[in-house]
Amino acid sequence: MVNGRSLSRAEAIANIASMRTDLEDTLDAVEVLRDKDSTGADEKRHLNDFATVRMAGYLEQICFHAISGIIGEASDGNIQAFINSWFYKSPNLDRRNFRELFKRFGGDIDDRVKAFLEEDLNGDRLGTLLEVRNAIAHGKPSPASGRNTMEANRILVENIHSFVHDLLLSENSVISAGRS
Repeated sequence: MVNGRSLSRAEAIANIASMRTDLEDTLDAVEVLRDKDSTGADEKRHLNDFATVRMAGYLEQICFHAISGIIGEASDGNIQAFINSWFYKSPNLDRRNFRELFKRFGGDIDDRVKAFLEEDLNGDRLGTLLEVRNAIAHGKPSPASGRNTMEANRILVENIHSFVHDLLLSENSVISAGRS
């Protein structure tokens, strides 16, 4: 949101693209550091944890910005203020919260989200990403998050990015201002 108003669809797309570039640059830098011979096991674990938190945060932000973009196109003034009072951030996106967030749009959206979570291990990967993220956030030992997990998380980020974009922001989006 900008100054209490939702973003436009174009602003949401631009913000997400900028965040995506920043995330990819960060993940590439983490991989370079992690692959150095001089990087110790503890440092690698911390780099993996950092990358996990960044990816989880990115997923929450793209959902928030995409939904905000739809709100911005569908409403203005007092109606937009009311909608924004109920949607001011995206929840921690585990499998259940991801589904519940989009289910609120009604129609066949829940079926689409359920199918998305079942394909390509998206739901399992999302659950693993959030399990590690939550352990890190609460200062608990995080489950192993090595190279294979990081690669799986990057695939998940790409899959969710594409799914949310197609659902909300593309020219032929399923959910858009003025139609359900």
